[in-house]
Amino acid sequence: MKKQTIDLSDLRNDCALFYGLNDNELTKLAAIAHRKELESNQYLFRQHAPADKVYNVISGNALIERTVSSGQRQIQSFLFPGHFIGLTNSDYLEYSVKSLDDVKFSMFNKNQLLAMADELPALKSNIRQVSANVLALALDQSYILGKKQAHERLCYLLMQLIKGEPNATADNIDLLMTRQDIADYLGLTIETVSRSFSRLKKMGLIAISSRQSVQILLLDEVRLLACSK
Repeated sequence: MKKQTIDLSDLRNDCALFYGLNDNELTKLAAIAHRKELESNQYLFRQHAPADKVYNVISGNALIERTVSSGQRQIQSFLFPGHFIGLTNSDYLEYSVKSLDDVKFSMFNKNQLLAMADELPALKSNIRQVSANVLALALDQSYILGKKQAHERLCYLLMQLIKGEPNATADNIDLLMTRQDIADYLGLTIETVSRSFSRLKKMGLIAISSRQSVQILLLDEVRLLACSK
């Protein structure tokens, strides 16, 4: 894992935390930030690590995983450029973050970031908005994944990937995660994930060129299956 200084270009992502900040304010943020780089399949931190850092994904993809008391692994979210991790009131992080490919993060000391938010009203407002967005997404995701059939859950993931992955389009979605990752995220077995891919293919909604690449043929229909409640 590499740790480097950061420049303004790392803070100019389409990211809610930096929204509306001018160059002078971004310069102040850059002064308290470092850049961390991970290769594929490395941990940024593990479950129960101190919650004293906040991270923004600059580039690449990662996942948030949690091991429950039974020993079962849950994938709580996939992370894409612009996503933030670590904004919590707890003393420890109840999850791990693991890279799916080469990932770059900007890293902030949480106390320093919150102190700067007291100086920069726009930053304080953005922190509140990010926290609200995370809660809303978690509630919506919990409802959808709890109520939908397996193939509909898979559609939900495909729409998330189109929205989150910078290079993803309906014509090509790269699946950087394993089938086990997908199963642990959607609350399914690997066998059910495979059957769900096959079902969507038989319905004429997707084409599968390899285990790591999917094409959406009927985007409106997939979106409807993903979002209908």
